[in-house]
Amino acid sequence: MRIIYIFLMAIFFIVIVNSCGSDSSDKSTTPNIEDDICEVTTPKSVLITPNKIRSLWSVQNIKGVSIDTPIALAYEGSKEEIYVAHNNGQVISKLSSDGNISASKSIGSWIVGFNAISSIKTIQNKLYVADSHRVYVFDLSMLLQASNNTIALAKTYVDMGVDLNDMAVDAKGNIYLSVKNQNKLYKIDASTAYGVIDLQKDFDVTLYLSNINSLYNADCNIVYGGVGAYLSKLIEGQPAESLVNHSSNTDPVNLTSIDLYNFNDNGNRVYLVADNKSEIKVVYDRNKTIRGLEGGYIGGSDVGRFVFLRSNNILIIPKISSNMLEAYIIEE
Repeated sequence: MRIIYIFLMAIFFIVIVNSCGSDSSDKSTTPNIEDDICEVTTPKSVLITPNKIRSLWSVQNIKGVSIDTPIALAYEGSKEEIYVAHNNGQVISKLSSDGNISASKSIGSWIVGFNAISSIKTIQNKLYVADSHRVYVFDLSMLLQASNNTIALAKTYVDMGVDLNDMAVDAKGNIYLSVKNQNKLYKIDASTAYGVIDLQKDFDVTLYLSNINSLYNADCNIVYGGVGAYLSKLIEGQPAESLVNHSSNTDPVNLTSIDLYNFNDNGNRVYLVADNKSEIKVVYDRNKTIRGLEGGYIGGSDVGRFVFLRSNNILIIPKISSNMLEAYIIEE
């Protein structure tokens, strides 16, 4: 009996030690996904990638106001609203996310008084607008649900003194800005009452930072930039890293818009990008490849800054020269 007792106790001790060792190993090797990639949505265990794009709807006016040169879109998921910067960048309209122009939340001239909007973004119930050389921040809860709100209702603004191109905003409210016709990237730091930082000194200014046209922010001080035909990963304080070259010497293109398609719990990311040849493509971050989609050449005109609604796989695109918005569903 004594021998059996000792044998059983030895087995119990081994099980306990292995269990503790396993926990310690898991904690040291398993990354905290939220800290690692700082996304607000839940990653997929298996990375599912898009294969086909199919047209859903299009609109050319909102509550009697014609869509004119739509430059950029933003989407507020909690309100299911799309914000449209158009009329040569002077007006922001509001549209129901299903494209219903007669819906009560659709407003033709929602915010007016801008000069030349180049980019709009939403995060945490705030609307960020890059307008000419100023950045406006609006509290969405303070804006009237009616026509003709004005820029005077902005919570704050920063005068950059240079012509702005695209903008990205992270979860902390920090703003990243590219400048037209310059190899510059700026950061407006929310923690210092919107103090301006010239990030050119923090990034390796190489070919990958020339002609920064489109930006997407993934927090963690990571900005993905459409730099001419390159999609580059720009990490604050580190050299720029080129992910893909979307062009050739005989067929140059510029990436005009970027948005995240999805990611998985291994940190792999898939992005949708648009170019000035009116084609939607897929970029894979981890293995640095790019490929087309069936039906991805949407044609018609140049593409502005689109939004992708990850909750229902809908991509909404501003077609600048055609003066319309078009929605597509992305099929896997």
